[in-house]
Amino acid sequence: GDPLLTLYIPAYKRPELSLLLKSMAKQLTNRCEVIVTDDDPQGSAWKYVSTLLANAPCRVEYKRNVTNIGSIPNCMRAYEMARAPWLWVLGDDDKLLDGAVSAVLDQITVDDVDRLILLTEQAPQNAAGMTGCPADIAKVEPGLLIAVLVFLRCLKLIRLLFAVGNC
Repeated sequence: GDPLLTLYIPAYKRPELSLLLKSMAKQLTNRCEVIVTDDDPQGSAWKYVSTLLANAPCRVEYKRNVTNIGSIPNCMRAYEMARAPWLWVLGDDDKLLDGAVSAVLDQITVDDVDRLILLTEQAPQNAAGMTGCPADIAKVEPGLLIAVLVFLRCLKLIRLLFAVGNC
């Protein structure tokens, strides 16, 4: 069936990607898909994706950009490539906390509200593991407006907004 959650990683020449993929690999289910877009034309992320996610129980897609397109356009590729209704954008230097994927899947199957869920080791101490709307989380930790982990609902609407230049 179709995935419920896309885990999207825009990558660029970071060996820390291996730590993220190791922390992710044991948590993946058939309700997920993983997409890695590599902004290194030499394809430096492939060695990590091909070995660490080789036995993943879900779809894994690797896309190497022919030229370095930059971090923001590389992040925006998520909206073109994701098949799931929920999108989790991870930095290539993040590391998931144990149980993060199942916690996210549990949250998004019982609640239809857009969420920001901070389940990486890099999350600020006072907000780690917190769920709620972005405005509530920003009250606890104002710097989280540019958060590590972002969920966006209604990808078709978002794609439309980007296509007409309103975002």
